Amino acid sequence: HSHPEVFRRVNELLTPVVGLPGVGKDAAALTSALIEAATVGLPVPPAVHSLLQRLRHEEDIEGIWQCLASSLKDADRLSLAFWCEEAQQQSLPIPSEVGTAMNALRVEEAARLTRMENEASLAAAAAEAHARRDIQGLRSLAAEAQQRGCDPSAALAALSDLTG
Repeated sequence: HSHPEVFRRVNELLTPVVGLPGVGKDAAALTSALIEAATVGLPVPPAVHSLLQRLRHEEDIEGIWQCLASSLKDADRLSLAFWCEEAQQQSLPIPSEVGTAMNALRVEEAARLTRMENEASLAAAAAEAHARRDIQGLRSLAAEAQQRGCDPSAALAALSDLTG
């Protein structure tokens, strides 16, 4: 092969993959083109290999950002924490809004756990009051549950069972 013909062939193989400046292409397509070029014996300039490395790195970064965005959309604190850690390992700057969202999710989760603990405690107290046949105690528990923003159904069900 003559040099102009070789460069023309490499250009034909790589142009659809690399595209125009500023237009992104994927690393898998570039890898496929490099394999095809090597298969037919065409030389691949070192710059193309560095482009492939850059594309792979950019795809990794894009994947992390997409996962961060998905975690935020889903309000998934554990997933968000994982992808923040991944971003930090890649030395990516994390917008302060992500930290704010993480804190809000932690507060929400803590409130949810507290509410669940309160409801479990109220349900246990309702079961004890039911066993003692304490109608006034059950009424107090139902009122307390409503006042605390908890589910009063355990106390109300026990009260209904006793009062018919």
